[in-house]
Amino acid sequence: MEINFGKLLGLVALSVALVTAVDASAAISLTGPSAGVVARPASTFAVLYDQTDSAASDSITSQDFESAEDAKDNQAADDFVIPAIDGAWTINEVYVPGAYWNGTGPAPTVNVYFYQDAGGLPGAQVYSATGLVPTDASGTFTIALTSPAVLTAGTWWVSVQARMDYSVGGQWGWTQRTVQSNSPSAWINPADGFGTGCATWGARLSTCGVGADVDLLFRLDGSVGTIAAATPTLVPTVNQWVLMLLGLSVIGIGAWGLRRH
Repeated sequence: MEINFGKLLGLVALSVALVTAVDASAAISLTGPSAGVVARPASTFAVLYDQTDSAASDSITSQDFESAEDAKDNQAADDFVIPAIDGAWTINEVYVPGAYWNGTGPAPTVNVYFYQDAGGLPGAQVYSATGLVPTDASGTFTIALTSPAVLTAGTWWVSVQARMDYSVGGQWGWTQRTVQSNSPSAWINPADGFGTGCATWGARLSTCGVGADVDLLFRLDGSVGTIAAATPTLVPTVNQWVLMLLGLSVIGIGAWGLRRH
């Protein structure tokens, strides 16, 4: 029997490629290392909300993968409260401690979303900024919002998602927090590729079983109130100029008359 070594080598190469693809997908995990000690960077904006204390020992996935891994696309989110006395916040910057695993990154871009609160979970999306290039310190992101998010008093949710191909940079995760503030953090995997049952938003730890700690680390920077409208520059009209000159003339004549007396 004649052996076609060309076809044989082709089949071997195809088998290796298939096994590699399956292994790559299987290696995508829900958790990875922590960001470690968080050094809060200075900001040109005021700190509006800060829960970057009590870092946990690992991070949880929040990533938009390449199309071949769409089933694993997922998002994490955590909530915060804008006090009634503040009226509104203009959020210019989002700071999120995180880390890379199964690769070293870096994430070329990130997505930032804000949601209304719906009974302790993210509700309607009210803000979306995709394709933002973060300042990246080994997975800890400082994200400048090119269009600030303006939110009124109440409870809101923020979600940060890395946009990175697993085959290129591996995985990015958002570092957990051991202390809970407000509602527990939430998580979603729309195609349920991880098999958690969280194809819609669910409490990340108690419902989805993702991670080991209940909250996430993040900070919001900006200003209290909405962006003030620019004060218009008033330019006198021709009639106004005439009246002003006539007024000055009257004052001048009056002063001349007083000096004569």
